[in-house]
Amino acid sequence: PYQAVPEPRPLPGTALPADMSGQVADLHATPDRRTASRQSSLDEFAQTERNRRRFETEFLSLCACEPEMALTHANVLVQTKWHGQGHAPVAQALVDALAKDPTIPAADLVRQVQERIPGAESLLTSGSRGDSGDRQRLAAFLAEELSIGDMEEEVASLRTQLERPAEPLSPQEQEILFASVVAAQKDLNRRRREHKPLIG
Repeated sequence: PYQAVPEPRPLPGTALPADMSGQVADLHATPDRRTASRQSSLDEFAQTERNRRRFETEFLSLCACEPEMALTHANVLVQTKWHGQGHAPVAQALVDALAKDPTIPAADLVRQVQERIPGAESLLTSGSRGDSGDRQRLAAFLAEELSIGDMEEEVASLRTQLERPAEPLSPQEQEILFASVVAAQKDLNRRRREHKPLIG
């Protein structure tokens, strides 16, 4: 028979981040509602993942077409946790080529990456075509999208460590980890608020 799960309490002097309230509510849902909720979450995850890989492809293509733009966003090329198959080595190849020659023309940049990673050319030439200003705005938007996506994964990882630790945590370790979750969630919420939609 279904039994209610006791609601978890935050550590003394802390509050549960607002974005975690849905997880608590799900614990008290009926089995049928939890199944429907999980299916909805899986569908949402699949759509989010498709969008993520599309953003990665567009961003890499923009960086290849505009080497100066790639230099501007070099930290994103290096730090992003790439999801798409082959995206990580292509990003690294772009960075390496630009490090050797920051003034390299776009055609030579694509050629060098293609020589290092066969098949990369189709990826790097598949992006949008517009004027330089449009491409710069799009690249900045996508760079922020990828950064926020990585931060969301970091927050999710911290929550998992808190809720389902691989090994039992001491009260002090729980408090430190909880504080990390709260701080990371606040930072993520700020980044989301400041991230404006791309218009035009």
